[in-house]
Amino acid sequence: MQRIFRILLGVSVASSLAVGAVIFYADLRAPRGLTVGALYVLPLLISLMADSRKVTLWLAALFSVLVVVAYALSSDVGVPPWIVVSDRIITVLAIWVTAVLGVEVTLAKRQLREMGRLLTICMWTKQVRIDGEWISIERYLTEHCGIRLTHGISREAAERVLREEGLEGR
Repeated sequence: MQRIFRILLGVSVASSLAVGAVIFYADLRAPRGLTVGALYVLPLLISLMADSRKVTLWLAALFSVLVVVAYALSSDVGVPPWIVVSDRIITVLAIWVTAVLGVEVTLAKRQLREMGRLLTICMWTKQVRIDGEWISIERYLTEHCGIRLTHGISREAAERVLREEGLEGR
């Protein structure tokens, strides 16, 4: 499985950089008033295949720099500067929003993969085995899944307790 992730990392980084280079070239060739930099969102989305927070954030930083460099080097065609600057600011924001949301999705996918493993549960005590240690299901859900628990009583249990205490029908 690790080998597959290494291959995906290499492919996604190479693909992201290649697509990013094409977008940078197009951004350099386009006049300043044309929004080409927003396309950097595409290689960022490709980078999510790497399943690496660092890769996605580094690419977001690189693409942000390329947006600024392309602004400085592209030809001026008379579009008011405030429009061009605001367009570049929006583009950089779009890049970072995509990167941050992508990282969140990547972390959620990783947690789902970890939770997808087989969980051994004792058929009598209902404890689960984690790394060779038996812990309560409540502790597992709290520590490993981030779930906060509260307690209640099911209808079946309440009826049984009332029956055992002779309080049924009151």
